[in-house]
Amino acid sequence: MPRLTEGDLTQPTCGFGNLPHRNVEIYTPVVDGEFKHQDSMGTLKTLRPNTMQDLSAVTAVVHSERNVSGDTALRFIQLWEVPRKSGHEPEDSSIHGNKCEWTPSR
Repeated sequence: MPRLTEGDLTQPTCGFGNLPHRNVEIYTPVVDGEFKHQDSMGTLKTLRPNTMQDLSAVTAVVHSERNVSGDTALRFIQLWEVPRKSGHEPEDSSIHGNKCEWTPSR
C-alpha cells in the first residue's frame, strides 16, 4: 500500500540536496511550478504540472529535487511504495497528461 507524504511547497530556487534511497518506488505528481530532478543514473529533467515521475530506487539511487523558478512556488506530492520485486536496476520515467492514468508494470 503506498504511503502518501505531505504535499510539499518549495519556495523559488530552493530544494533538496542529494538524497539516497534504496528499496522504494517514489511517485511524484507535480501540481504547480517546475520540478528539476537530477540523479546518479545521469537523469536530468524538469517536470511541470500534470506530469508524474516514477523513480524506482530498488538497488539504490541518489537524487536531488529543486524548484527552478525564480519567483513561483513549487507544489508536488510524493507517494512512496515498497517494491513488489527486488534486485532490478534503478529506473526513472515520467508520464504527462491532463489525467495521469498509470498502471504499475512491476
